[in-house]
Amino acid sequence: MTFKKRLRVLEQNVQNSEYVPPIIIHTIIEPSGDGPKEIGAFANVPINGIYQKFERASGKTQEQFEKLLIKKQAQVS
Repeated sequence: MTFKKRLRVLEQNVQNSEYVPPIIIHTIIEPSGDGPKEIGAFANVPINGIYQKFERASGKTQEQFEKLLIKKQAQVS
């Protein structure tokens, strides 16, 4: 079997699994007189193959922000 033929056979047998990357939340922290202070957070979430940026609204907790991101990603699936 030639290399090209073997490569073609291997490529035909490859199972394509859609990889869904994890949601990574970036927290923004700045120094203050009382110590480091969290001032915000954002996440780049892949939706339909396009990364969309979501920023945490003021007054929202980290848990609420995570639930929002999971909900946005689940709407696509």
